[in-house]
Amino acid sequence: MARWLLPLALLTAWGCSGEDDSTGEGDDTAATTDLGYCDIVPILDESCRRCHTDPPVHGAPFPLATYDQVQAKAARMHHAVETDYMPYQGIALDPPVESLSSADKTNLLEWLAADAPRGEGECGP
Repeated sequence: MARWLLPLALLTAWGCSGEDDSTGEGDDTAATTDLGYCDIVPILDESCRRCHTDPPVHGAPFPLATYDQVQAKAARMHHAVETDYMPYQGIALDPPVESLSSADKTNLLEWLAADAPRGEGECGP
């Protein structure tokens, strides 16, 4: 079997045939939110910035200490939070790292999906 056939077969099985099966309705609608950076800072401080400081600690690969750093990693953060990869609980910290509450996870994902808007107010770097 050609090496490209297996990935093609898997994509087709997952419903990703590569063909545009959209109806054209709502395709260019971006996610929106009323949340801004100031609303998200407490979540970042408690759940992300224990490791994603500047410089990062405990093996974190990049800092999330400023709005610009968070904005630059918004898509990556969305995937990590959505899949429960983050916040990472495999490291012993005091107090221990805990999963995001349902409300915090929902708010963070909504904000990230809307391209992490700055919003109103000044609430840190």
